[in-house]
Amino acid sequence: FNLFVVTLFAAPKREFIHREAEKVYFPVGKSQLNWDFGNNDIALQSMVSSMLNHALDSTIQLKTILIQGNASPEGSVELNKKISTLRAKTMYEYLSKELQIGDSLVVVYAMGRSWRRLIQMVEKDLNTPDRADLLPLLRDIAYEADFGVKPNIDHVVRLQNFKGGKAYKYMYRNHFPKLRSTYVCFEYVTDNPAFRRKYGDDLDWLATSDTLYTDTL
Repeated sequence: FNLFVVTLFAAPKREFIHREAEKVYFPVGKSQLNWDFGNNDIALQSMVSSMLNHALDSTIQLKTILIQGNASPEGSVELNKKISTLRAKTMYEYLSKELQIGDSLVVVYAMGRSWRRLIQMVEKDLNTPDRADLLPLLRDIAYEADFGVKPNIDHVVRLQNFKGGKAYKYMYRNHFPKLRSTYVCFEYVTDNPAFRRKYGDDLDWLATSDTLYTDTL
């Protein structure tokens, strides 16, 4: 008789990237961590407890921690670059102390004036005054900032002068406070489908086309 040997190969595991992000906010011009400001206490506790819980799960492995320091547009370019760097440094130091993470896992961005994130906010906010004309102006400003084009008039002054400043005042009240922040994204690799069912697709947290300053912290 003929003997047939059938060899069965296990299908390779499907791994995917799982991300969890939190935002920590700062008062105007400040970079010190304030637990009582906004919902910072909830965000800070959540990011630490979540990572510690995942550390006990062998099906998920921490790949990278992305830290993005941001600033609102008012103030000079140099000042906002410095403030966003200090805000990112604040979160880096906090996480290093609480979680004892290795430097090789951390990527830090200091965004300076976060024009791209402001554009995202205005695109979603239908109540922004003169929104249809404001968005092209903001995209113009973001383009100049991204490519280092020196403007004839300061970008913030252009916004303040735009149609009497109504849109600027609205953004200052409603959007600028959200830009004074640090975003922290924990990026994991996992083959556990439960994470996709529980958390859904990857989070849209980073305005990747924004201007990045990667100063040494």
